[in-house]
Amino acid sequence: LAFVLEHLRERHPGRPIGVIGFSLGGNVLLRFLGAREAEARFLGACVAISVPFDLEAGARMLEETRAGRFYGNYFLRSLKGKARAKQRILAPVVDLARVLGARTIREFDEAATAPLHGFPSAEEYYREASSAPVVSRVRVPTLILHAADDPFLPPEAIPRKDIDRNPWTLGAVTPRGGHVGFVEGGSGATRFWAEREAARYLGEVLGR
Repeated sequence: LAFVLEHLRERHPGRPIGVIGFSLGGNVLLRFLGAREAEARFLGACVAISVPFDLEAGARMLEETRAGRFYGNYFLRSLKGKARAKQRILAPVVDLARVLGARTIREFDEAATAPLHGFPSAEEYYREASSAPVVSRVRVPTLILHAADDPFLPPEAIPRKDIDRNPWTLGAVTPRGGHVGFVEGGSGATRFWAEREAARYLGEVLGR
């Protein structure tokens, strides 16, 4: 993320830059904003939608709830497919049989995600990569949209107090909306609330 943003700044000097992050991408964005404040200060505005702020709590919810297991299995099939497609590259680095035999997202993270990114375990990866501990340190105008019924994160894991107390972050937690959903309107008039609000926020802040 830092590399891409710096490339954009060099390519478009003086132009305001806004960033939108969805789901795990939103977690990466908030982690960058809060943990690497000096590198992020040139950004004009950001939006983070449906962020799994606490990766440990999110992984646990994917294992323990019916909706979580449904989505977890879906993502696991996709991740294993990507691992198979890159098995010649991955085989010297990870235990491929263990990766393809993972039964949960946590097991996949333990076998693949953690070692590929230099973490000794999934637990360490979850602790070091979660954005909740650094939300209070964000110093770029940032809109955070989340739904209390998000199947990827228990509502008590949303860092509401840190979001509310930080003058740089504006949070909206809706009762419903699911994970990157926020669909409104009936048949033939479907609208996506989060995308509309994200565009409106970025337009307003960057326009200043």
